Amino acid sequence: MLWSLELNILSLLIFSIVLFSEYNNHFSDFNNRVNNPKVYIAFVALTFCVSLVVLVGCTYLISFHTFLKCKGISTFDYILMKRERKEKEENERRGDAPTPSENSRDENEKGKGKKGRREKKKKNEDIVIEFQD
Repeated sequence: MLWSLELNILSLLIFSIVLFSEYNNHFSDFNNRVNNPKVYIAFVALTFCVSLVVLVGCTYLISFHTFLKCKGISTFDYILMKRERKEKEENERRGDAPTPSENSRDENEKGKGKKGRREKKKKNEDIVIEFQD
């Protein structure tokens, strides 16, 4: 969907450039064909500006999701990672203790080995199954 929007906006942008250049090259013909040339130019300029803004936003979104796909993470995982990183930096700056999620993660990794990882994985699967009902 993003790629089709990108192509659509790109074609609209090119079309507005063609209309503007045609207006500049054949100014006398446009006075005969168009009732109000100022409105025509304003409409073409507005179309160009809006298309450019939407094209930049869509290109950014495609680039961001391509980056996430290459990293193999979802948008939700990315948001959680940023939130945890921000909390960790704030805690380090204030000198506070680690957040509860950091404590539980450290305990599971330290003492339980493979058995602890299996239990944690099972708990996560139970949660997913509960939400699927």
